[in-house]
Amino acid sequence: MRSPLFSGVPPRHVPAHAQSGRTTTIVATAAATAGLTLTLLPAVLGGSTASAAGAATPTMRTSAPAATTTSGKAVVGGRLLTPAGAPVPGAVLEVQRKNGANSWGTIARGRTDAQGLARIPTSLPGISAVRVHYRGGTALAAVTGKAHRVLAGTELRMSSSTTATGTVRVSGRLVSPAGGVHGSTLEVQRKTGASTWTTIAKGNTNRQGLVRILTPLPKTSTLRVYYRGGTVSARAVSTAKVVTKQSTALGQRAVAEASKYYGRAYRWGATGPSTFDCSGFTGYVYSRLGKSLPRTSRAQAAALPRVAVADKRPGDLIFTYTGGRVTHVGIYAGGNEMWAATKTGDIVRKQSIFSRNITVGRVG
Repeated sequence: MRSPLFSGVPPRHVPAHAQSGRTTTIVATAAATAGLTLTLLPAVLGGSTASAAGAATPTMRTSAPAATTTSGKAVVGGRLLTPAGAPVPGAVLEVQRKNGANSWGTIARGRTDAQGLARIPTSLPGISAVRVHYRGGTALAAVTGKAHRVLAGTELRMSSSTTATGTVRVSGRLVSPAGGVHGSTLEVQRKTGASTWTTIAKGNTNRQGLVRILTPLPKTSTLRVYYRGGTVSARAVSTAKVVTKQSTALGQRAVAEASKYYGRAYRWGATGPSTFDCSGFTGYVYSRLGKSLPRTSRAQAAALPRVAVADKRPGDLIFTYTGGRVTHVGIYAGGNEMWAATKTGDIVRKQSIFSRNITVGRVG
C-alpha cells in the first residue's frame, strides 16, 4: 500500500500550511516593552534557508529591536504567512542568541496566534546577535533569518545645581543592564528652539557611569544630558529640566521695586509710571532692574521659562488663567501674595493669589 505522503493526499498529522509544494513566509517584528520605545531596524529580505528531502523551503524575513530595556529585556515577534498572505496559527518560532563563532542557542520560544503572530519576551545580558529560527517539520523545511545586533539598552539620569558665580553643575549617570557605563562621552545640551538643542559642554563617565560637568549658565535655561550611543550601548537622553540661574537678589529687588508703586491707579493699557495695567506694571518694574519683558501678560507667560508652582520664590511672575487663557499677572511677594495692578477702579497693591489655576515664570 502506498504511503499517504506520496499518494497526493496529505496525511492527517501534517498541518495544511505545511503541505509539500507550498511556500511559507515568516515575518519577524519587534515590539516595545513598558517604559521604552524600541526602534525597529528595516526588514532584511531573503534570509538563509535549509531544506529537507520532500519538504517545502520557506522564506524568512526578520527585524529586531535596536536595543533592550535597561533591565535587559526585549520582545521579539514573528509572523508566519502563506504565500497568499494568510496568517498561519500554531507555528513555533524560536529566538536565538549567538554564543560563539558558529554557535547559536535558543533563548525563548513562542507560538503564532490566529493572526500568525508570536510575541516572544527575551532577556539579553548585553550587546547580542539574535535571529529568528523555524525548525520546520515533515513537510516544511527549517529556515533561519538574517542575524541582527541588539545593543544594550541605556538610561540617562540627570541632576543639577546652580552657583552664585553664574555656573551650573550638571551630573549625568549612564546605566545599562550591566550597571554604570564607563568611558562614554555625555553632552550637556541647552534648548535653543522649539525642537533644537545645542551642546554646551561634554564629559566622560567614570567607572560608575557618572560624570559631573561645570558649565557657565548665562541665563535660566532648559537643559538635558545626551548620549549619542556607541558600539555596545544604545543612544539615550535624560529628562529635560529647567535650570535657573541664581537670581534671588534680583527677585528681592523686584519685590522692593514693586512696593514703591503702592497706591498708583489701575488703567487698562497703561505702562506707568503713574498708572498701570497688570502686565504694564510687571514690565515696568523689571525694566527698572534692567530686564525687558514683552508687553502683554500672555506674551510674558510664553517668553519666560516656567518653574514648578511649589518652587516659586519672591520676584517670580504669577500668571492666572481663566478658560485656558492668561488673564492676570503679578510679582510674587512670598506667602500667598503678589504685587499687582489689580483691576479697573482699584490700585497697585499686594493682593492674595486668588486662583489655583496659575503658572510661574522666572525672570533671569
